[in-house]
Amino acid sequence: MRSNGAYGDRMVEVCRHARVPHAVYSEPYSDIPHVERIREMLDADPAITHVCMVHSETTTGLLNGIAPVGELCHERGLTFIVDAMSSFACVEMPVEDWHIDFLVSSANKGIQGVPGFSFIICRRDKLEASAGKARSLSMDLYDQWVPMERDGKWRYTSPTHVVLAFAQALRELEEKGGIPARAARYAANQRLLTRRMEAMGFKAYLDHHQGPIITTFYYPQGATFSFAEMYDYIKDRGYVLYPGKLTDEETFRMGNIGEIYEEDIMNVTDALADFLAQHSA
Repeated sequence: MRSNGAYGDRMVEVCRHARVPHAVYSEPYSDIPHVERIREMLDADPAITHVCMVHSETTTGLLNGIAPVGELCHERGLTFIVDAMSSFACVEMPVEDWHIDFLVSSANKGIQGVPGFSFIICRRDKLEASAGKARSLSMDLYDQWVPMERDGKWRYTSPTHVVLAFAQALRELEEKGGIPARAARYAANQRLLTRRMEAMGFKAYLDHHQGPIITTFYYPQGATFSFAEMYDYIKDRGYVLYPGKLTDEETFRMGNIGEIYEEDIMNVTDALADFLAQHSA
């Protein structure tokens, strides 16, 4: 398991609770995994059969490199699992070219539906080979797939309203130019946001491998206001900020995805400029 953020750490925690034997390769939250280090770990432990990592680590906004790890797994005949909860439909992801065996994502996030279920894009042969191996009923992917394949039904009560929202979100995604158009809009949002925030003294936490999905910012030097004060001021004007997830840095986060356009970026940064003006007077 490869971790450089809270969500990679959470995957490790899931394995511990499920008593799945695992090895962990960790990097600082500001750094990406190094494929040569993964290669060394695989060489040292031939018992490893699966490699799992987060694509978009929203702890910081970092976008991990997936393709080199997928190529390595393909060379070794290993199963490659990618957590793409916040990146799928936000950026181009050639699943087959990157040798991803299981890609896990969500009905909301980049699809722009509502929360309520996750979905997995996977190789059929790998899925069929997993029959009988699940360690819990709720995590038995094969057992969920069988009735869907047979008659299109969920194992248990289906989240009908979420499925309808998901279908509508997919239609809207296609109507608006698909993933390339959405990825371009998100990237433009992130660049504009960072440019305007840094002009006000909010420095971006990452200086490399920044993704277009969420951005972590430091507070301006000498800031005396609290996150709660800033949050309430911005919320009253129609926008919501995220608290930081770093344990050793004072930061906060701003999302760049969803039905957000240049006008929204201008409005929220104008509101932050007004907030700073009031707290520097």
